[in-house]
Amino acid sequence: MNQNNPVTLAHVTTDDTTPEYLRFAVATQLTNRGFLTVMPSGQPISDGLPNPYEGLAHTDHTATITLSNFRLNYLPIYSAPVTGTLKGIDSDWRFDVDSAEIFSPSTQTSLEMQYSLNYQRPIYDPTLLRTAPKLPATDPLQKAMTATPEKVKEVEDILKDPSTQGNNEYDRVLGLYKWFGIAHGFSYSTATKEGTAGTDIGNFLRGKVGFCVQYAAALAWVVRAAGYPARVALGFAPGNLDKNTGVWTLTNKDLHAWTEVYFAGYGWVPFDATPTQGGTTYTLWAPNPNETIAPPPSSTGPGGIGGNVSVGPGNHPTPNEPNAGIGPNGGAGGGGLGIPWWTLAIIGAVLLIAATPFATRTRLRRRRTATTAAPALDAVDTDVGVLSPEGNIVTAERRRVHAVWQEFVDTLLDYGFDVDPAETPRAAAERVANTPYIPQEVATDVRQLGQAEERARYARRPGSAPSFAAAMRRIRRAFAERAPWRVRLRALLFPPSVTSRWRGATISGLAQASAWMQGVRDGVARAVNVRRRLAGSRQ
Repeated sequence: MNQNNPVTLAHVTTDDTTPEYLRFAVATQLTNRGFLTVMPSGQPISDGLPNPYEGLAHTDHTATITLSNFRLNYLPIYSAPVTGTLKGIDSDWRFDVDSAEIFSPSTQTSLEMQYSLNYQRPIYDPTLLRTAPKLPATDPLQKAMTATPEKVKEVEDILKDPSTQGNNEYDRVLGLYKWFGIAHGFSYSTATKEGTAGTDIGNFLRGKVGFCVQYAAALAWVVRAAGYPARVALGFAPGNLDKNTGVWTLTNKDLHAWTEVYFAGYGWVPFDATPTQGGTTYTLWAPNPNETIAPPPSSTGPGGIGGNVSVGPGNHPTPNEPNAGIGPNGGAGGGGLGIPWWTLAIIGAVLLIAATPFATRTRLRRRRTATTAAPALDAVDTDVGVLSPEGNIVTAERRRVHAVWQEFVDTLLDYGFDVDPAETPRAAAERVANTPYIPQEVATDVRQLGQAEERARYARRPGSAPSFAAAMRRIRRAFAERAPWRVRLRALLFPPSVTSRWRGATISGLAQASAWMQGVRDGVARAVNVRRRLAGSRQ
């Protein structure tokens, strides 16, 4: 949200002239640090999709969505996709009935991924919503989605205020929703300060300054405390329309969060308490709370309490992490993840260390490959041995072949082949070339490489060997194709040719350190013995 330049995340073409929010995830688990997402579960899309709006007023629409710079295990989607119309995604994607999320346990959205769907957009009538019965206390949804981690004074003050009362669920929720208006001092900003209330929700309700994630989480908390199921939804505001092309462009600036409240018989109904500057779209059932000015806050209510709120912009949902630890206050979070910064630092350090063998092997391979180009003879490149007819010492050609041979040996180690240091290059190459599964072309490459290494070691003039860069690629590919996936993964991430050298260097270093320490101890012991002998001689 605080980036100066917007980053395009999606393009949408739809026949809806005023599209709703494009939703990809929900956060349902409420802790004292905010709302968190939980792992979804469900059946493949091919099994069919439910129709939550059957019998309810809705409009039918189509949409084509193209993603850009957006990688996530969740699929941005409108309301309720119609069974059989979701095109452009594979069988890895599943649908969670409870959360209405389309997700994948094994893949992510990809760059320029495009999919289309028909969907139903509900129209909620406030008059009908007032008739929705309250869920029984024994209902699992009522139990799970009204739970709060603690009682907070600032929340209780709002629940007791006369302006938030109602004779039914809708009027009660509407009163709580309208509380977050300019009449009570609330405003929009991505820059907030720390508070002194002792709780994140309390700090926000005192400071009254924040952005969409905080408003969505605060309203959901207050609605739950009133006894009604609520959760936080994550997605995109409608974005900007190009009138010439009819395409809506969604950027990082359009990432948004809002509240969903459950009404029996109607499902999850959206309420967005974020002020207009945050990209809010008002609806018939959740109108602009500032159109009707609420009564001024009482001197004992939260409106009369001073203070600030500590909320960093990192709590805005990002396309790389929907499980955003969405709390009204993110001061102790790690970039909006609900994870302390030091935990993220440790994770980053571990990943960096784990990637070191891969990076080392890749760098070494590139350096060796770079040496395979036939070099010009250099009189400065001195080595004992062979002279060219021009009188220059021939070493570059030998080094070129040795580099390729060492790469070949390391490749053998990485893919689990036995390597005998006493074996001649020709014998080693013949043994590998006779492996049954190696293609004939690769076997020829291996034999030619063995012969070149043999000449480079023993011949007076090794001659000019061909470039083996392409041959090495074919050899590695042939080894990888026959290897089990575990061996391939090890060869990629933890290549034995690198780790074995490190292990040997570590053991050697420890042995040298141990020998040095032993030398120090021996020296100290000798010095002590000399002192004792001198002291004894004086007696």
